[in-house]
Amino acid sequence: SLVSAENVDIACTVSGGSTIIDLVDDGAQVTKGMEIVKLDDSVISENATAQKIAFEKARALMIQAQKDFEAARIAVDEYREGIFKKDLRTAESNVTAATERLQATRNTLAYGERMFRKGYITPQQLEAQKSAVARAELDLGTAEIALDVLTTFTKPKMITEPESVRDAAAARLESERAAMELEKIKLDRLEAELEKCTIRAPQDGLVIYANIRNRREDTEIKVGTAVQERQVILQLPDLTRMRADIEVHESKVGEIRPGMPATVRVQGRKFPGEVTAVANRPESNWFSTAKKYIVQVRIDDESPVLRPGFTAEAEIVVADLRNVVVVPVATVFEQG
Repeated sequence: SLVSAENVDIACTVSGGSTIIDLVDDGAQVTKGMEIVKLDDSVISENATAQKIAFEKARALMIQAQKDFEAARIAVDEYREGIFKKDLRTAESNVTAATERLQATRNTLAYGERMFRKGYITPQQLEAQKSAVARAELDLGTAEIALDVLTTFTKPKMITEPESVRDAAAARLESERAAMELEKIKLDRLEAELEKCTIRAPQDGLVIYANIRNRREDTEIKVGTAVQERQVILQLPDLTRMRADIEVHESKVGEIRPGMPATVRVQGRKFPGEVTAVANRPESNWFSTAKKYIVQVRIDDESPVLRPGFTAEAEIVVADLRNVVVVPVATVFEQG
């Protein structure tokens, strides 16, 4: 039989298999990129649509989580770089103002004491000035305590809440991002499965259905046939590299070696060739006890006549004897 030395197997790669709904004709000539097999993608298409919805929902949640995180991060920066600095400046200003008032009241008191000693002011006026100094001292102490409370207690307390909100938002953002990426992986896988349902020719060639008929299996490639994952549907043989697989009886196979010249006859035409391989074991045949070995003969020519599956005969030159005496075999006998 003629076979191609190089066959491209077109197999189903859809996970779990599928059903053929369209198919190029057996024996058709196809070109690279041409659609040759269409598998049923209805279930995968529905799943892909549902998965796309799930992915868009996950993406929306991730976007919202990202916005929440940005808002929480801004809130932290707003307090640390804005509100706190404003309150700190106010507290420091209050301390400065209280210090200045205290110094002013002390100066007034010192002047009043001199005036009191000279008899220019009454004791009541002097007591009022002393009370003003005491109030100024209290005001300064209050301002200093307020400043200390702001930096020691208020700032850590006020920054903790927005930071906790920010950290929680960051964790939620990472969670939503991971969930979205997982949904995207599922969607990409389904979309890849959809693409696998349309099989295109990887090269120019002749289409041969991968029908299987033997004692263990009987598969006919046609529209409606259910095919399993990795099952070969078609073959695209390279018609420019053909060979003949010849059956040789065990009594003759020992004379054949790779490299021997041969002539292959196909449909009345002859083609030059060469032996490329000799099988190490015979072909199993349930219907005959004769053991035959497959000898591969490369055909050193191209022709539209050469198509896979055609019957071929080969004449292999095992020896080239010249200048020898030839007698009919009937004249030869054995003795002893």
